[in-house]
Amino acid sequence: MICTRLFNLTVTVENYQDNGIAQNQAESYLRAEECKVFLTELLHHKFPLPTDYRQLQEEKAGSVCIHIEAIEPPEIFATREIKLLGVLRSSKSNYFCNGQEEPTVDLKHIKELLTTISQYHTVNITQNFTKMGTDWIQVKCLPDTRVLELTYIQTQVVEYYESIDDAANIIASQLNSTTAL
Repeated sequence: MICTRLFNLTVTVENYQDNGIAQNQAESYLRAEECKVFLTELLHHKFPLPTDYRQLQEEKAGSVCIHIEAIEPPEIFATREIKLLGVLRSSKSNYFCNGQEEPTVDLKHIKELLTTISQYHTVNITQNFTKMGTDWIQVKCLPDTRVLELTYIQTQVVEYYESIDDAANIIASQLNSTTAL
């Protein structure tokens, strides 16, 4: 296992195989407003996302933790992450979790994430939304469709949405409510 930590970006490479493929992981803490830049750069990199790709996001106290897992050659994974590091470093951002009360989740931000998931419906992208530090809702796009599958993690109830707006409104109302499911 190789683990490197720079500028609140942690990259881990495990299970390197003779064919050059490995299990790669990266984790970074960003401000909520930086996520769009991060995701845009990630999706528009010269190397497309691999088929076996997973992305989790946790919003907490004004910070967003993005955790990425991909099975691909570590050189490609690292090249993509270094490019993102350059973009983040150039913004001269501060990435800290300051212990404040959990912020309200922004509907526009949720819609942007769901649009990304829907646009890349041929790639296995899973997005977890958290509430009070607990995974709350998991979203993925059904393969080769634009249908979003929402799974309420606590109850395992599954709902399907063809509309990004409808799904985003449901997610925002669940994450911003003060009650449990």
